[in-house]
Amino acid sequence: MMSPLKVMTFNIRNGFAADGRDSWEFRREELIEFIKREDPEIVGFQEVLKDQLKSIRAALKDHDFVGIGRDDGIEGGEHCPIFYKSNCLKLVSFGTRWVSLSPDVPGSFGGGARHPRVFTWAEFSLALGKNLLVLNCHLDHEAADARLMGAELMSEFVASRLETESVVMGDFNSASSDEPLSLLTRVARLKEFVPTGPVGTFNEWDAGHLEGEMIDHILASAGVLVKEIRIDRSVRWDPEDQVTRTLSDHFPLIATIEI
Repeated sequence: MMSPLKVMTFNIRNGFAADGRDSWEFRREELIEFIKREDPEIVGFQEVLKDQLKSIRAALKDHDFVGIGRDDGIEGGEHCPIFYKSNCLKLVSFGTRWVSLSPDVPGSFGGGARHPRVFTWAEFSLALGKNLLVLNCHLDHEAADARLMGAELMSEFVASRLETESVVMGDFNSASSDEPLSLLTRVARLKEFVPTGPVGTFNEWDAGHLEGEMIDHILASAGVLVKEIRIDRSVRWDPEDQVTRTLSDHFPLIATIEI
């Protein structure tokens, strides 16, 4: 068994959103400092715009990343990047797939979605001749058919590589009991890992909001041992309004895994 890896999924809320004192400019520094403190080997972000990507990349000096903009396949629109520590993970191959009937066509979308949706994938070479496939997604927040289409595409992708251990993570906009998660467990033979206690990951900018469904998930194949999984509810202090605020409108989900 190889050394443990810390894996994180975190929807950081896009930087264009007009969120008042919760806007990106007010929370950027503390959010990035939080990631640096956690220091995950692998982290999948969602809702990342170009300027946010540049800020995170500049701060995480031990990490490289893969992932492109969903609108044009370059830098346009939101990204679902996978950041990884290049000193312990060797990138073998990577790519982006669009949730549509033409998943290789940048900017395409389907299933009733109003915007493109993507998942980013990366395969890493680990020690002892083992490989790890990682998928990071952000499924549609409105259209159930688009969420199911995204789960089907990811399930087929993982199932085509069953000889490689896999981790699938992201913002699914789906509860554990919903069909997209069920599909991934059936077709891709993945197991979901759920922390104890309240499992709500969408906090609606309320640091005390713990209720609701878990819509951010980490799933893994049979050869991946999840030693610990937790929802991190770190907050920041707003000196102007004298209140605590969340780092994003989602809480990050963090797992420690072994292959």
